[in-house]
Amino acid sequence: RNGFVLGVSDATIRYLDHDLEERVVLRGHAKDVCCLCMKDDGSEVLSGSGDQLTGVWDLRQLQARLVLRGHQNSVHDCCYWPGSDDICSVSMDKTMKIWNGADGSCLLTDGPGATAKLCIAPCKELQGVVVGGGENKSLFGQDFRLQLLSSQEDGLLSWQSRASRRNPEQGEEEKGGEENE
Repeated sequence: RNGFVLGVSDATIRYLDHDLEERVVLRGHAKDVCCLCMKDDGSEVLSGSGDQLTGVWDLRQLQARLVLRGHQNSVHDCCYWPGSDDICSVSMDKTMKIWNGADGSCLLTDGPGATAKLCIAPCKELQGVVVGGGENKSLFGQDFRLQLLSSQEDGLLSWQSRASRRNPEQGEEEKGGEENE
């Protein structure tokens, strides 16, 4: 299909053609659709929602192919693992999950971590994903964390970096660090 998909706060996914005419409304979520990710070949779209679910939508059949259950809070982002049909999702429950793209089983849960995981991006060059997240600790500061997960012959490699920023008026300085597993 040629067109656009939109995740909407009325819990729907809407398919629009190039003239921005609505062609299809996909229903299945109970809360806002927070994120979408189109498969490279255009055959599927992933959706994450405030209902704690990740949906896998077949755009040829115009229906949900899989519903991925397991997060304990809103799913804020999702993507396909580079080079495979496996699916990654991140959530406000401070976890990232990797799902089998064929049957929907959960292959791995990373976390919970110290902060919410808010965004994820595939990284083909490293055969992995980059996960970003953080929390506002107060009106005066933030805590941001970045994690890279990469497929290796002997398992999954994880690298993490942390940056904290505080208001200079509080006498606190920027802190940073990294951790490898």
